[in-house]
Amino acid sequence: MQTLDIFFAIAALLLLSLNVVATYIVVKTEFIVKARKYYQLLFIWAVPILGGVLAIVLNREDYSNRGRNSDPSGGPHSTYGETNEYMGANHRGGR
Repeated sequence: MQTLDIFFAIAALLLLSLNVVATYIVVKTEFIVKARKYYQLLFIWAVPILGGVLAIVLNREDYSNRGRNSDPSGGPHSTYGETNEYMGANHRGGR
């Protein structure tokens, strides 16, 4: 193999890896509008480098925070628990 062939093989592997990671993040992120997920997946694979990078950047925060606000039992990262504790501690019977 020539050096140029090795370079293109490595570039293709990196591009495929980027798209697979971006696809995984989009699939695991919950969207209110389900069509958004399909459009992002289409964009990832239609515009390979830019689509993958944008999908990762745009969904990184949603993907990393997906477990923090979903615990309605009042766990340490639960918005519901913090709200209920705050209301319970400061509520004085309507005064």
